[in-house]
Amino acid sequence: MRPSPAPPVTTPANGDPHPAVWNGPAVGNALPKVARSASGPPRSRTITRPLGGLSLAAKDGALTPHHTGPAGLPTSTGAVPGIVLNGVPNGIKTGTSPPGTRPSTPGMPPSASMGNLGTENASTTAAGGVIDAIGLRLSEQVNKTCLGVDLKSRKGFKKGSGWALGEAVVKELPAPTADAYLLRAVLRTSVRSLTIYTSRLEYFLLPAMTDPSFAVPMQLQTVMPTAPNAVPLLNALQIFALSVCHAAWETCEVLEVDLETQTYPRFVAELLRPIMEKLDSIVARVVTPLLASLKKELIISLELNQVPVASPPVNGNKLLPAAAALVPATVLPSTIPSKAASHIPVCMRAFAARVDGARRAFELICKDCGDDGESWIASVVVAIVWRGIVNCSDKTDVQDSSQIFAPSAAIHGRPPSPESVARAMVSLANDGTLGLPHHAQTAIVGGAVVKMASILPSRAASRPASPPKKAAELPVIPGAQGIAIPPAALILASFEALVTRLVSGLVQKPAAIAPSANDPTVTEHLAREALSEALEAVTSMKIVVTALERPPTYMCDVLQHLRDDADMASEQDEQVVDAAEDVPAVLLFHLIAKKVNKSIGQLAPSNGSRGAAVLRSPAQTWGIAEEDYDRQVLSSFSVAEERARRVALVYKSELERVAKDLAVSGAVGNASSELQREAAKTWIKTMNLALIARCGVASVLPF
Repeated sequence: MRPSPAPPVTTPANGDPHPAVWNGPAVGNALPKVARSASGPPRSRTITRPLGGLSLAAKDGALTPHHTGPAGLPTSTGAVPGIVLNGVPNGIKTGTSPPGTRPSTPGMPPSASMGNLGTENASTTAAGGVIDAIGLRLSEQVNKTCLGVDLKSRKGFKKGSGWALGEAVVKELPAPTADAYLLRAVLRTSVRSLTIYTSRLEYFLLPAMTDPSFAVPMQLQTVMPTAPNAVPLLNALQIFALSVCHAAWETCEVLEVDLETQTYPRFVAELLRPIMEKLDSIVARVVTPLLASLKKELIISLELNQVPVASPPVNGNKLLPAAAALVPATVLPSTIPSKAASHIPVCMRAFAARVDGARRAFELICKDCGDDGESWIASVVVAIVWRGIVNCSDKTDVQDSSQIFAPSAAIHGRPPSPESVARAMVSLANDGTLGLPHHAQTAIVGGAVVKMASILPSRAASRPASPPKKAAELPVIPGAQGIAIPPAALILASFEALVTRLVSGLVQKPAAIAPSANDPTVTEHLAREALSEALEAVTSMKIVVTALERPPTYMCDVLQHLRDDADMASEQDEQVVDAAEDVPAVLLFHLIAKKVNKSIGQLAPSNGSRGAAVLRSPAQTWGIAEEDYDRQVLSSFSVAEERARRVALVYKSELERVAKDLAVSGAVGNASSELQREAAKTWIKTMNLALIARCGVASVLPF
């Protein structure tokens, strides 16, 4: 028997817990000497401590080996050198302990525990081999995903390659009920492979992001890339960056869905979350600048400053208004239906020329990203809708439809009828939006235009034109000589149809029942709901703009019912009440303030050189520029809603000042007409009712 190189201190088989110095085999009944401390007295016998690598087994009071410990390395027989077990020296094979005395890993059946795969060396080798095999498979999948990707040749990731890698990682993860140690080991191997994957994504992406060609604006007016000499919508570098973005999103989405659908221990999400955040940052670095550029170009196209300029008369015959002579006419793409193109107002043609290109850009950037893509689209479109209705509200001063349409839209010198505009808008909207079927959207878009005409008095019907009335018969109130549909409402109808065309089939209809706060789809639901409400705001704005062309008593009655929360007599009037409630409050105040100033302006000639007092805008009252007011108040739906009460307080003081001045001028008999004065008073009352109904701010009026 080969002696032990360093005999350890052990507990003898008789149960004495005090270690003794090894002095060779015991002779007779002689006991080994008891080890003493430096001070002399023997150590306490009250603590019994098993040695590392040994387990106490109730078999003749002997110690049986289970795991290796600090005493030494195991021999080929599984025993530890230098230890006498059951009175047999080491190196001699003894029977192993019964299976029942071997503890298995908690949470795993004995057959699945790594400690029961055989001997200790065999179990360690087997477990390590499984983990190594998983790591090799994942590394191979990472290499396969990145195979062929080359920045110089602009060859990006294949479509769906990110899904394959994410599914491979999820496939290797044990079930949530598996052993925690095994799950953690496999997860660490997966995270190691995913870290290599994200590093390669960043390696491909960073040079592309710093290249100047990535920041080149999209060619939104190019919707036929197959045409000869056509400029592509996105350049090659942007397409390459999008492939990297989509690969990162696909992998992150697979991991996110697996975490949401499986009940893993908390440490699984904690280990995967840093990798998923890196993947999200890669997606954001590509999507954010592209969508920001797209939104900026669409908002710029909504600057509604292009108006037709009337041509000089020839041979005594007045020509129809020509398309914008001062601004180059925008050529609409061939994808716009021909019968709808002529009915698009000139000021909206720049936006119309970019709608199909923007839709194609949404498809390239967002369509393959599922619900997240819908949220991105909704955020951009909501901002565009807000800017569109703000700019369209500035067009309420236009009184003649011939000033907004191109000559091709007019028939016999008259603007198009509501029916023809409705048919054109239906063809322009094309498919349904927010998940609505085609026939439902047809009824919404077309019916809204015809409904606007029914809000106006019957005398405002279009062809044939009514004969001109005498000057004495003309009522001296705004909109009395109106048209079938106000020009601002026609612009809004065209804008609504174009936005419908933009998001048709890309954003789903919001669910009827809102998900809970803990639901993973709550963000997507909020985005869809925001887009739906934005489109409803466009419709409400059309109805309100049209209702404001009626006599002031009508809108005053509508707002009084809104303040009192009462129902009006007809369903049509009830829709006007709902629209007055849905339209953004700040824009409603602006629209009515214009009517107040216009009616007061008609009293100016009778007040001499002093002129009549008019409502000042909030920007003038605060002493700031209009650009600053636009940025601080009219930047978005949410900001305008937050600032609505502050704007209402400004108009409250202004109303009181103007009403007092109007009462004083009336007392001295400076009014030229009682009808004009009553109209001005009614508009002031209407403004006061709007402040009360929408913000709870009431003015003190002298009448």
